[in-house]
Amino acid sequence: MTMEVGYVGNCFFDSAVSMIQCDESKHNLKLFMESSTYSKDFRSMLEYLFFRAGLFDLKLTNLHNQFICSNHLKYLKTNDKKRCHTCKSVRKEDVTGTSDIRNISKPVALGIWEEGYPTHRWAFYDKLACGKCRKYFESKYLTKAMHHKADKIFAWIYDDDIFHSPISLDSDDDDYQPAVEEFNQTIFTDNFNILKTFLQDTGFNGRITKTFSYANLQPRSQYNFRYQSRKILSHVLNMLCAKEADIVWKDYVNDEYEDYIDENNFDTAMTAINTALTNTDHYSIKKQILGIVATDFPPSVLRAHLPSVNTYEIKAARKHAYSKGRGIPVNTQREPVQRYNEQQVGHFLEFVISPSVTTDMPFGKKTLKLTTGKTLEIVNTIRNTISTRIIQQYHSYCHETTNGEFKPLSDSSLYAILEGCSASTRKSMSGIDNYAANGSTAFDNLKKMCDEFAIFHVPVDTIVQLQKALQQCRNYIKIDYKTHISTSSTIADHCSTFGLSDQTNHDWNETCDHAHTNRCEDCLLIDNTFSQIEWILKENKEIPEDIRIRHLSLFNRHVNSIQEWKKHQLRAVHQDAARNAALGSLDENSIFLVIDWAMKWIQSKYRQSQSEFFGLKGLPWHITHVVRLKPSSTTDKTSSKKVFESRTFCHVFNNALQNSTTVISILQDVFKRIKSTYPEINTAFIRSDNAGCYHGAGTLLAVKSLYDSTGIFIRRVDFFEAQAGKNVCDRKSANFKGQVRLSVNEKNDCMTSSDFAFAAKSAKNLSIFSCSLPVTKINEKIKWEGVTKYNNIEFTLKDTASTNKRTTMLSRSSSTEIQIKTWRAFDIGQGKLFNLSDLKSIADKIVPLQFDDKACFQDNSWKSEESSKVDVDDSMDGEDSMDVEDSMDVEDDLIDHASEKSNSSEFLLWDCPVEGCIRQYRRYYDLQSHLDTGKHVLKKVKMPLLDKAKIMFSTLLENDNQRVPVCLQNFNTIVNTNGKWNIILSKGWALSSPRTNTRFTESQKQYLFDAYQDGENSGLKSNPETLSLEMPFIKENGQFRFLPEECLTTSQIKSYFSCLTRQRRKKINDSQRSLNQSVTTITYNGSNSNESDEESDDEDSLDYDYDVAAEQMNDFEKVATQVLKR
Repeated sequence: MTMEVGYVGNCFFDSAVSMIQCDESKHNLKLFMESSTYSKDFRSMLEYLFFRAGLFDLKLTNLHNQFICSNHLKYLKTNDKKRCHTCKSVRKEDVTGTSDIRNISKPVALGIWEEGYPTHRWAFYDKLACGKCRKYFESKYLTKAMHHKADKIFAWIYDDDIFHSPISLDSDDDDYQPAVEEFNQTIFTDNFNILKTFLQDTGFNGRITKTFSYANLQPRSQYNFRYQSRKILSHVLNMLCAKEADIVWKDYVNDEYEDYIDENNFDTAMTAINTALTNTDHYSIKKQILGIVATDFPPSVLRAHLPSVNTYEIKAARKHAYSKGRGIPVNTQREPVQRYNEQQVGHFLEFVISPSVTTDMPFGKKTLKLTTGKTLEIVNTIRNTISTRIIQQYHSYCHETTNGEFKPLSDSSLYAILEGCSASTRKSMSGIDNYAANGSTAFDNLKKMCDEFAIFHVPVDTIVQLQKALQQCRNYIKIDYKTHISTSSTIADHCSTFGLSDQTNHDWNETCDHAHTNRCEDCLLIDNTFSQIEWILKENKEIPEDIRIRHLSLFNRHVNSIQEWKKHQLRAVHQDAARNAALGSLDENSIFLVIDWAMKWIQSKYRQSQSEFFGLKGLPWHITHVVRLKPSSTTDKTSSKKVFESRTFCHVFNNALQNSTTVISILQDVFKRIKSTYPEINTAFIRSDNAGCYHGAGTLLAVKSLYDSTGIFIRRVDFFEAQAGKNVCDRKSANFKGQVRLSVNEKNDCMTSSDFAFAAKSAKNLSIFSCSLPVTKINEKIKWEGVTKYNNIEFTLKDTASTNKRTTMLSRSSSTEIQIKTWRAFDIGQGKLFNLSDLKSIADKIVPLQFDDKACFQDNSWKSEESSKVDVDDSMDGEDSMDVEDSMDVEDDLIDHASEKSNSSEFLLWDCPVEGCIRQYRRYYDLQSHLDTGKHVLKKVKMPLLDKAKIMFSTLLENDNQRVPVCLQNFNTIVNTNGKWNIILSKGWALSSPRTNTRFTESQKQYLFDAYQDGENSGLKSNPETLSLEMPFIKENGQFRFLPEECLTTSQIKSYFSCLTRQRRKKINDSQRSLNQSVTTITYNGSNSNESDEESDDEDSLDYDYDVAAEQMNDFEKVATQVLKR
């Protein structure tokens, strides 16, 4: 039974390599546009295949949907035996040469092909030739001209307008040719074929190309078309005038030029312009005059008629004319250089590190170097946009939020700050959340769908317009949309209160105090673009009905993925407000925790062989970042601003399950250590992601057990969206892994949790422990119905003995009841109430962690924000006497190299160690007297702009506990509908959609199993995304194999492939265990080979998640066979 793909054509190499019979497999030629691994002489594998097939006469062909079969691919990638291929076939020798055998090069292969064409189609590239033949051909064809021709002959395949354009230049695939209005395609094709036959019969050897729309070609493609057309016209003229085509062509061009330009008037005008330029002294007037004609004539013509100008002046005049206009006066007024102030720098940096510009997904470290030589080490961040767009957004933000009253720094200064405070630019994205990945892929698939509209006679202009609109929509959702979101927006798409209110539950529903009468132009663009694509799919008469239904099914799937991405962005911004609320609620008796499992550390040695590297599972390690309010005894009591300090706990395991049992044991250990050092701490706020080990009943309902065992009560637990809130843990993990890598580079191995703890212990404010958790069996799984919907959970103690009111004093009495209030979205609705006693919690005690005492390092120091502040007071000037505590911050890098009261004739050896003090002394005694009783003379030294920007940038990144996202709602254009627009979005549109489980049909399972087995047998793994796109069009016996609703998504196919992989691994592991038991029985006489049923059941219950290589299995079977023979 054969399967057909509706749009798949025949093998492209069938006629060129006719001795090979095609098979049923198809490989799209687009897959071979990557660099060739068979030869370094080609930019892609496809060009290599063309040379091997000898397709040197190939016309400009649209390869958008061409294929090659497996048989032709295998033939073109392999070489024959070591014998000369040219002795008999080309040079007509009687004997085939076998000495000095080497491969034939590109220019030689092209020369041999031209020698035999059109009688023979010799394709000898990369085939073997003897030394005698090679010397003969190289003397004829190994020239510079032939080298250049061989390099350029297939350059057209890298032109997107030829290879990928929906318009075919000379494609043999008639189904892919789009129609052109007001043009008879049949007549055009017939006339072209007649012309082509005539040129070939008269000896024309060049390529003959055609196009349906010359105006829609790119400039490079237009040049190629003109070049080929000129060769055809020259061939015809040679037939008409006996080889004098060049003379006729020049006379023809001169006639046209004379009709177009009156040379006398042209010379007079250019002479007048030249005189004006010569009499002009100022460069601005010269640029203004030259700009009038600079855009109309090439530089060679201008230099010939205007000898007083050079190439640089012509380029400058052209640039001025294009940017400002012809003859526009040049602005010679320069803005005065103004000294910057720190308010301007800080304002810009706050904007740069806002979520609209910077993504807190750091990796590694960066070093900023000041002009003084000092270096600042900061975590790396990712900027979502380029510098030009950042500055444009910043200017718009300043203008719309301050009404033009705030004057930012100049563009050159802003560019310099962005370059100095560097960050990584996002390129290829790995590790991003599924919403963003699926949404971005959906946009790509919609653009490909628009490409296919050309088949159905959709105008090219419409296709290009739709693709540009889709790109704008993707950029908007990815970057700008989250900056528009607020809780009180008059735009329904931007109002998080409206989008996250649950109408089905009054506890999670809230009514907006404003009307949603406006709409955003960017959101309208998304709706209009989707509507236009849907209209084309529904109303286009050229689309067959069965194809229409399948395209509409794919379209709806892609739109749903994009809408889920948009919902995810809104939920992420709204949930971040919970962090600010928790930090605002901190007092001297409470702490704030951000918890996360870091990516497993793969064990590494200083010298590690390949056999030791493969099969490693990695070390699990957990990060707990603790923030508290700095005690009032050490803070400035006159300031109302809160000052925070932080520290980090890290628990490393050799092997541990990342489940709720492990998380509860870690929290218990952290709480006990904090409580033992700071007894006044009794309340905790926790923030984490939606992993099951955190967002599950087992962890959340353990609040009472943790309170009873540690004395710290969890007041609130908040969960954030994927990749939208664990930035602190990511930065800390990057720092710790950097310390570990440094230790490995110093010839220390890191293979166990103890090694990891020893390597990372030097990190500041880090308490790291090598620990383990005893294996315990959980008899019953704890359930809390609907727990996955509770994204914000508040716990309150309630004394049931005396009163039903909530208590503010924490008590561990038996009459204390814990009341739970849950929200689906932060602070939306009154919340849903539960009593902990009504829910089934953990009855057993929490399993304590076991520690390796030799690998436990606790650092009780806290990192304070106050020590990293930068003084921003510019009022100090001159030489004022004051106490150092009142005049400067101990970490402010203010440098002065001399004292105004110092005697320059004396050598002053001793400087005051207090930073900022300019006092200098000759004797040590004088310095001690100054430190004991003297007053420090402080002088504010002007710091360079980039140094100040780098210091403030480092400070803002390190201390983000109170960072409030900048709301940039005014960036978008708002359209007031005056009540005419009917709201389409329903209340609660941004809530996460429930997942539905659907069983696969037998036909779906068989199709996926066959695709999986084909990948295993051939070594070319099937791409789930490609299978998902092909499923709607797979045919069987002339009928579509799957209904539109039976077509699977990429994630569904990946899940099924993962299931098949686990089954395969389990079979390999079972065979390995059985062989191991056989070897043990024979080797050790008297040993009991019959394992108990209980032990075998335990082994079968283990999850063998590692993959055994085929080579290792073969080696093991050989050893087992040898043992059995003995």
